[in-house]
Amino acid sequence: MFPVPRIALGFVALAATGCALALGSAASAQNPTTLTFKELNNGSTFAFVDSAPMSKAKGEPTASLGDRIVFTNPLVDTAGKRIGRLYSHCTAVVAARSAAKAAFACEAVVVLGDGTITVQTFLAHAGATVNGTVTGGTGTYANARGTLNSRPTKSGANDTITLAV
Repeated sequence: MFPVPRIALGFVALAATGCALALGSAASAQNPTTLTFKELNNGSTFAFVDSAPMSKAKGEPTASLGDRIVFTNPLVDTAGKRIGRLYSHCTAVVAARSAAKAAFACEAVVVLGDGTITVQTFLAHAGATVNGTVTGGTGTYANARGTLNSRPTKSGANDTITLAV
């Protein structure tokens, strides 16, 4: 293993999700619905799964094709009230001598009280702003389509999901 905070901070940016849950009117068929909330590092889980060839680096590992990162982050609204959790896994698609510099293709599920939203993204390197595609959902978000923008912060990430209606 390696120190989680160093590499995890960059990957947290993937999360599908900045600091207020602001739902646009679902009744308005012309306007998109925008969700904004914050994902937090505090209370998150993180693992680096090293696939062959195994990293021999001390501290932060090297990343080879097929290595994975798996993490979860709590989601909160503007008042800091917990509203859900992000579950994500990413696969290295561009190797690097430092895992924080590797590129990953990622899939995530945002779990909220009224349903789930699935997202696919590309993470160019740790700490990068991430833009992704909403690929579906359940409950209130059944068959959702749209976009994700996730900007890393010191405490996690500020994210905006825009759902097409």
